[in-house]
Amino acid sequence: MIVERWTWKVKQWCRDEVVELTKAMVEEMGLTPRICTFTFGPWDVVMSDLEFESEEDRIEWWAGLDWSQPATAAWHKRERELVVSATRALLEVH
Repeated sequence: MIVERWTWKVKQWCRDEVVELTKAMVEEMGLTPRICTFTFGPWDVVMSDLEFESEEDRIEWWAGLDWSQPATAAWHKRERELVVSATRALLEVH
């Protein structure tokens, strides 16, 4: 299994909006969202894990995305106002 983990450092007081926008976008893209924030730790960090059976499945999923869907467009419209920085990591689950 492959996990693609997105981690955003968000601007102050923007965490809840990033969580909601990310959740809506991931659902719209056909995956089950797993969005995480810290209960204890850095308050301004939001993480999203996208799970795939294989690297080929992940590549195929990205290639087939419709970027014009409403929740996806809403995320991209607001991203620069909400996010300080972002990282993406690929994890292999053993």
